[in-house]
Amino acid sequence: MTRPSEALADLEALAAGALPLTAMVRWTEGERDEDGTLTLPHPQYAARFDRIWAALAEAGFDPGARLDHIAWRDRFAGDPDDPATIAAMATDDLRHLAVRARRGERFCDGWWAGLLERGVLLAMLRRAEALRGAR
Repeated sequence: MTRPSEALADLEALAAGALPLTAMVRWTEGERDEDGTLTLPHPQYAARFDRIWAALAEAGFDPGARLDHIAWRDRFAGDPDDPATIAAMATDDLRHLAVRARRGERFCDGWWAGLLERGVLLAMLRRAEALRGAR
């Protein structure tokens, strides 16, 4: 069981510069396999990165839930990736954001790395902790 505070410690250390970004994600070089197949550069996420998803699920914000995050994004007023917006998000909005965050990598290599670098995942875990404490 992963509590948000365990994953939060990694993200706080990253934000403070005490943990290098490479401890969470590394980009591979593009290469050509023996059969001629070209592999484009792509991110490789460290095992500790998985703690983020586990922590969100444990806090009640399952990033694997079956929610229509596309329709939610279309009707959401404001920028859901703004840490200040996330800090005030309602429970249902954070659930949708967790699903959107998790699924994004499927369509865009480096999506999670971008969320990590912009502080979106940190803001999500902070909000998850706050909402968890309010229950």
